[in-house]
Amino acid sequence: MDRQLVRTDTKTRTRAQIFAFIIALAALLIGGFLIYDGKSIAGIGTLLLGLGPIIGAFVVGRNQPPDQATGEEMDRP
Repeated sequence: MDRQLVRTDTKTRTRAQIFAFIIALAALLIGGFLIYDGKSIAGIGTLLLGLGPIIGAFVVGRNQPPDQATGEEMDRP
């Protein structure tokens, strides 16, 4: 039962990371195209929209203790 739960959780996390990467990459590509097309304000806004969550995840993950960064509790003796 526990193995299946861990396996399912791992699959869900992997799938979420893949979708997050696709969304961030799409936002960066669209922002780059808008800047190339001469719409600098819209392009910069879209780039920041794509980069904001990525940078935020690294900053928040770095400032939290290991047990809070993953959302799991560590086993303490």
